Amino acid sequence: MAAYQHELGTYFKEPRVIAERAAFWTGIAHAAVVATVLACVVLVIGTARLRAFTLLLAGVPALLPVVFVGFYAGWLWHFGHHLHPMGAFTLKPFMPTVFGEGKVAQFSTFSYPYYGYAMLVAASVALLLALLIRRKQMREGSVE
Repeated sequence: MAAYQHELGTYFKEPRVIAERAAFWTGIAHAAVVATVLACVVLVIGTARLRAFTLLLAGVPALLPVVFVGFYAGWLWHFGHHLHPMGAFTLKPFMPTVFGEGKVAQFSTFSYPYYGYAMLVAASVALLLALLIRRKQMREGSVE
């Protein structure tokens, strides 16, 4: 019982550890905000100076399905490698399958895209087609 109470209170008995983790994640949040603001400034300046830079405005969102799968795989890896030590049972670190069927210990996993991802891919294809049409117009000089 004493070991369980010790493990249960691990995160509450060490305010220094809590403060370090909070400072780390606060720093990450601040860095994300600064990066977002800088990206917006670059986009505004770029579109004001270069007409071809406007193509980037459609190209970046068109990559969203690929970026989503990357983040999804990253989170699957993170949660498979950072299991809580007080879990109901212990497992070796694992990586579930991103798309398809897999096995984690004695459990089967199923991960398939659904309607939302299909709509995201369709929107991405539409953006890429619009990007190609706009690029062709810019080359021919028929763009105002």
